[in-house]
Amino acid sequence: MVDMWTFECSSCAQVLTQLLRELSPDSICYEDGKPAVPPGHFARSNDDYWTGSTGHILVNVADLIGTIGTRPYPDSRRRQGCCGPDGSDGPNVVCTLGHDVAVERTDCWMAHAAVLLPGTTRRTMT
Repeated sequence: MVDMWTFECSSCAQVLTQLLRELSPDSICYEDGKPAVPPGHFARSNDDYWTGSTGHILVNVADLIGTIGTRPYPDSRRRQGCCGPDGSDGPNVVCTLGHDVAVERTDCWMAHAAVLLPGTTRRTMT
């Protein structure tokens, strides 16, 4: 049996993701414009994805639960980029109660992922 996990906001327990299966860091894709991890999976960054991200959880942006779990950061200055948010301006995804939970990195010059913030999210086994 394969362990399946969801991730939730540490502050309010709002579920943030679909059920996900863990991949090894060797499975992370680094190609520009492609998902860093396939839908239905997550991986722990080994710092090759984004400098300073060692141990951070990477999820496919499609696996965030929009409208009932997450939403874009309300200040558009946190969502800068040419083709999508590049994440250079800090957390840009919040839970529905407004707690910072992730950095969406979906600009054209990077592999796409939502990087869950340590200390603000936790995984729960389902």
